[in-house]
Amino acid sequence: MRKPRLKLPEPVEDRPTKDPEIDYSAKTPTMGEQIIFGIKLFAAVGIIFLLLWLMEKFAAL
Repeated sequence: MRKPRLKLPEPVEDRPTKDPEIDYSAKTPTMGEQIIFGIKLFAAVGIIFLLLWLMEKFAAL
Protein backbone atom coordinates (compact mmCIF):
# COMPACT_ATOMS: atom_id res chain seq x y z
CA MET A 1 0.00 0.00 0.00
CA ARG A 2 1.23 3.50 -0.81
CA LYS A 3 1.92 6.13 1.80
CA PRO A 4 -0.16 9.30 1.51
CA ARG A 5 1.84 12.24 0.21
CA LEU A 6 3.03 14.80 2.67
CA LYS A 7 1.17 18.10 2.50
CA LEU A 8 3.41 21.00 1.65
CA PRO A 9 2.89 24.24 3.56
CA GLU A 10 0.74 26.84 1.85
CA PRO A 11 2.58 29.56 -0.07
CA VAL A 12 3.02 32.78 1.87
CA GLU A 13 0.57 34.67 -0.38
CA ASP A 14 -2.28 32.24 0.33
CA ARG A 15 -1.94 32.24 4.09
CA PRO A 16 -4.38 34.39 6.01
CA THR A 17 -2.64 37.32 7.64
CA LYS A 18 -2.57 37.42 11.40
CA ASP A 19 -2.42 41.23 11.67
CA PRO A 20 -4.92 43.49 9.93
CA GLU A 21 -3.51 45.33 6.94
CA ILE A 22 -2.60 48.99 7.40
CA ASP A 23 -4.62 51.39 5.27
CA TYR A 24 -2.24 53.83 3.60
CA SER A 25 -4.87 55.64 1.54
CA ALA A 26 -5.14 59.40 1.86
CA LYS A 27 -7.72 60.62 4.34
CA THR A 28 -9.97 63.56 3.52
CA PRO A 29 -9.25 66.46 5.88
CA THR A 30 -12.03 67.83 8.05
CA MET A 31 -13.35 71.37 7.62
CA GLY A 32 -11.41 72.53 10.70
CA GLU A 33 -8.15 71.11 9.34
CA GLN A 34 -8.77 72.81 5.99
CA ILE A 35 -9.38 76.18 7.69
CA ILE A 36 -6.18 75.86 9.76
CA PHE A 37 -4.22 74.89 6.63
CA GLY A 38 -5.63 77.92 4.78
CA ILE A 39 -4.63 80.27 7.60
CA LYS A 40 -1.10 78.84 7.66
CA LEU A 41 -0.81 79.11 3.90
CA PHE A 42 -2.04 82.72 3.93
CA ALA A 43 0.45 83.58 6.70
CA ALA A 44 3.36 81.97 4.85
CA VAL A 45 2.58 83.82 1.62
CA GLY A 46 2.18 87.06 3.58
CA ILE A 47 5.59 86.64 5.20
CA ILE A 48 7.21 85.99 1.82
CA PHE A 49 5.62 89.11 0.31
CA LEU A 50 6.63 91.15 3.37
CA LEU A 51 10.24 90.03 3.04
CA LEU A 52 10.27 90.84 -0.68
CA TRP A 53 8.74 94.25 -0.04
CA LEU A 54 11.27 95.04 2.71
CA MET A 55 14.16 93.94 0.50
CA GLU A 56 12.93 96.18 -2.30
CA LYS A 57 12.35 99.13 0.03
CA PHE A 58 15.75 99.05 1.74
CA ALA A 59 17.72 97.99 -1.34
CA ALA A 60 16.49 101.10 -3.20
CA LEU A 61 18.17 103.46 -0.71
